Amino acid sequence: MAANRCRVCGRYFRPDPRKRGWNKQRTCGRDSCRQEQSRRKYQDWIKRHPGYQASRRLKVRGWAAAYPNYWRQYRRGHRQYTDRDNQRRLASKKRSQRSAKQTVRRGILVEKLLAVKGFRAGGSAKQTVIARRVDALVDVLIWREGSAKQSLIGGRAGPGG
Repeated sequence: MAANRCRVCGRYFRPDPRKRGWNKQRTCGRDSCRQEQSRRKYQDWIKRHPGYQASRRLKVRGWAAAYPNYWRQYRRGHRQYTDRDNQRRLASKKRSQRSAKQTVRRGILVEKLLAVKGFRAGGSAKQTVIARRVDALVDVLIWREGSAKQSLIGGRAGPGG
């Protein structure tokens, strides 16, 4: 039996002969590779069926209109589900708030770095060399902070512009 190359991680593997269609096995079997392959297949399916999500949304809305109190009654009868869902929503809200705070902090840091970059001391030769080194360091720091959020520094792609 020949070894195949995993389509996700690129490692060689031997297909599992116990599985149906083993000669068509695409991934090595690691969880991360299987999940990635599944995600790729789903994305491909969505591309080939562009109207599916819109039609599905209409179908779900029609069902919800026909059964307007379904979820309210379900939550009353399934307290554990309700508690778990509330915890999930609260955690999601906290994550989004933390993210917003980090975005503000990054913006402040970038402003301070730009202020340091704009500072010029005296005109001696040593001062010029030091200023160039500080400018390069500030450029790297700004680029690093801006790589996650390009909008913070006006869309600059990297050091020097």
